Amino acid sequence: MSEAPQSLRSASAVSVGRIFLNVNKPRAAVKPLTTAVSLNPNDVDGHFFRMLAFYYLGEYNDARTDAHRAAGMPGPRARGRRPVPLERA
Repeated sequence: MSEAPQSLRSASAVSVGRIFLNVNKPRAAVKPLTTAVSLNPNDVDGHFFRMLAFYYLGEYNDARTDAHRAAGMPGPRARGRRPVPLERA
């Protein structure tokens, strides 16, 4: 049997990290979320949920770094879409 693709392993690691966050264990969430980010550096969810874990731990510089990375990535619904220009008042 072949090994699971990296994107699936990354998504699984994010899921584990989210479970730890849901039971208020942010320190335990950091390791699987870091694994997710290392497997897929463009994983918005990995960066976002690791940012939350760092924030809850009071590690604000690390949280800020992940927040900036996540903010710079398009979300799954943004792929292939052009930005909609805002109308002027």
